[in-house]
Amino acid sequence: MNIEPIIQVKKKDKLVDYNENKIRNAIIAAYNQISYPNFDEIKSIVKEISTLVADKAEQQNNIINVNEVENLVMSVLYKRVPNVAREFSSYKIKKEKAYKNPSEIEKVLFVSPEIAQENGNKNASLTHIKNAYLAEIPSRELMRELLPKDCLVAHDKGAVYFHDMAYSARSMSNCCLLNLEELFKGCEINGIWIDTPKSFRTACTVATQILTHATSQQYGGITINLLHLAKFVDVSRNKIRQELKEEWDSAEILGTKESFEKIVELRLAKEIKDGMQTFLYQNNTLCAGTGQAVFLSVSTWLNENPEYTDDLILVFKEFIKQRIEGIKQKDGTYANPNFPKILYFLDEDTMKGGKYYDITKLCAECSSKRLVPDYLSVKIHKKLKGVPTSPMGCRSLLHPYILPNGEYELWGRWNLGVQSLNLPYIAMENNPEKNEGVLFSNLSYYLDIAHRDMLWRANHISKIKAGQSPLLWVYGGLTKLNPEDTLEKEVYSGRPSISLGYAGLYECVKYITGESQFEENGNKLAHKILDYLNESNAKFKEQTGLAAGLYGTPMETLVDNFAQACIRDFGHVGDYSDRKFITNSYHYLVSDKVDAFTKLTNEAQFSNKTTSGSISYVEVPNMSNNLDAMLDIIEHIGNECLYAEINSEISSCKTCGFEGYDFKKITAEDGTVRWKCPHCGETDQNKVRTSYRICGYISNYTPNKARSEDIIQRVKHLNIQENL
Repeated sequence: MNIEPIIQVKKKDKLVDYNENKIRNAIIAAYNQISYPNFDEIKSIVKEISTLVADKAEQQNNIINVNEVENLVMSVLYKRVPNVAREFSSYKIKKEKAYKNPSEIEKVLFVSPEIAQENGNKNASLTHIKNAYLAEIPSRELMRELLPKDCLVAHDKGAVYFHDMAYSARSMSNCCLLNLEELFKGCEINGIWIDTPKSFRTACTVATQILTHATSQQYGGITINLLHLAKFVDVSRNKIRQELKEEWDSAEILGTKESFEKIVELRLAKEIKDGMQTFLYQNNTLCAGTGQAVFLSVSTWLNENPEYTDDLILVFKEFIKQRIEGIKQKDGTYANPNFPKILYFLDEDTMKGGKYYDITKLCAECSSKRLVPDYLSVKIHKKLKGVPTSPMGCRSLLHPYILPNGEYELWGRWNLGVQSLNLPYIAMENNPEKNEGVLFSNLSYYLDIAHRDMLWRANHISKIKAGQSPLLWVYGGLTKLNPEDTLEKEVYSGRPSISLGYAGLYECVKYITGESQFEENGNKLAHKILDYLNESNAKFKEQTGLAAGLYGTPMETLVDNFAQACIRDFGHVGDYSDRKFITNSYHYLVSDKVDAFTKLTNEAQFSNKTTSGSISYVEVPNMSNNLDAMLDIIEHIGNECLYAEINSEISSCKTCGFEGYDFKKITAEDGTVRWKCPHCGETDQNKVRTSYRICGYISNYTPNKARSEDIIQRVKHLNIQENL
């Protein structure tokens, strides 16, 4: 029996099997633009093309270049059906144009690298995410008409970035601390009234419904308090007691009080397990209007309300255990979900010698295997803010707000939006002499731009009516207003924050002084810059009532935008290097060889002046077998840091099944990072899944070129001697 050889078509660097149906369908599409297709003729044309392809491929080891196939198609079409050939050629020209210079819509439809790498938690090839991206295009275009012209110029130039233009023209605000407790009292979702849950499990389900809808009504992250869920544990405990009593009475069972309570606690433990599993899976599978799962953080301070501490511990321990286990994949393995972020407050009871230190040990195990929790110091928060305050989304922190009764208001607060300063660009503009005075003159100009951005946001959001997002503004997610009320009083009340972000403190200071922000002269200038920004924000707040705060911008993709602006206009990013990224906020340069404890301590001086949003981090190797060292870092965070995280890279290879830490990083042809399996050598980004920190949160997707270069240059801060 003769077996026809398989013909392969070379497309770029890949070989794919020749498929004549693709040619047939393309010809039908071209034919259809003119008249109803002649299918008999098309069948004959395709047969002729395939014969020519086979003859050509036979001369080349059964491999033919895609361009050769296209030339053969065109030659046959021009000979047989010239009018169809012209339509086919027109289609190819349009496709090539869309590839080289795509419109905004084409970028989404054909998933250009710009779109694919825009968000570290969105798979841009999926239809529902494409739909979300397509919905953003009109908003971006409208924003270009609405923003003050010089603010738009500064944005386009890359000096002051106006964040979230895809959402800012809509009736939406940024991240928030959602008051889940208030919504549990009763709220309306999609026109359906939801009563107070009657059990812990139901509360978990209702919470996921609330979070999905709330995410669709804002942009940015949502943080909830796990305590608000834990308060339903006793509701379930009492319900189980009543049900069990009825069962025992009906069966005339005689048992001891101890055995009765033991059964109650066993049933309660199962309900907590089931409820938290529902919470975890629902929040990772339900999609909001933004095209992704809930960008969620869950905050836990065990001592926030001692009345509920024991029940909160039951819920939190189960939450951590399930996160350690991970979420099941179709191949049977368990992967690390990117969300929710877990936030854990450190105080005297959760640090060494404390009565809840066993919980912190469990957190250390989870951090070593799943990169969460993140850690916050109660001591530092009280020192700087008066009260422990949970971050919203990646790192945004609210300022203290005191109610008339003298109590701090922690939940039901929010952020109006972010605008970020490109500090190295501002330092270099019109400043070849590296003059500090020119730097501050430039900074003054661009601060005015940023504050005008803030005023535009406030004016826009103040016109929103509460009834447009009732979950947030009517039923108490953020406040309680009448549906026809606007948000004007809320916006200017001082309750919400508005953020002035900055990036590239290292490069800015390096350009002016020749030193980093951790050396003598560089350190003085760094503090002078941050003090100036904070003083300007304080004056702006006094003038407007808007609570402007300083924010260390995370720069997931902005790292590329800001760096390219510097390279375009000045040839480098401020330190005369050839790298294509700038450093996030106040951090050390990622390649700096500094130990973990020194890094956390030194960076804390700047996080203390960036109290509206900052996070420090250290990169560590596999710590799963060295939890004592992990706990030492956690202890140091509790003593020194406002907010910090411990990063590692955990990979699994679908090709061979190998799992491990710190796979070798390589640069792909497109300039983005790949992780190489040490067992089989696989580098395909779709087959090697790596959980890593793209900035403040976890990602499994390929970042852009600039962030990839950043990731490749990162050093480990714990075993620093290996890097020297």
